[in-house]
Amino acid sequence: MKRVAWVMALAVFAAGCASTLEKRRREHAAVYAGLTPELRAAVDRGEVQLGMSPEAVYMAWGKPAQALTNETSQGRWVTWLYQGNRLKSYRYWTHQSYVGGGYVWSHPYLATSYYPMEYVSAEVIFQDNKVAEWRTLPAPVY
Repeated sequence: MKRVAWVMALAVFAAGCASTLEKRRREHAAVYAGLTPELRAAVDRGEVQLGMSPEAVYMAWGKPAQALTNETSQGRWVTWLYQGNRLKSYRYWTHQSYVGGGYVWSHPYLATSYYPMEYVSAEVIFQDNKVAEWRTLPAPVY
């Protein structure tokens, strides 16, 4: 029974991801139709390739967390930054108290808590509205 529940949950998750990609493709249907077969296949796989337009990157990876603009002697560059999340653990000393029989006992122990940390997980650099370079970055090690 648990296996069926996990399969159902995975199917719902996969359908949600597919519908998000499909929604982005519908938003830019004309651009998607005008892509080469290779770039269309890359968008369908959620991949970025050199020469892609910003609309194709948006369809493949979604909206960036930040867009930075830079102007050099070679022209205007736009960098899209994508965010990732990771849980960071931290340990601290605390105490546990017990009450009973008119006495209060307390003893220290080491506890662990977690909080989310955001980091730049990928960047895409455009020159002349085409991907000039891109890279994914590893999650930081805490």
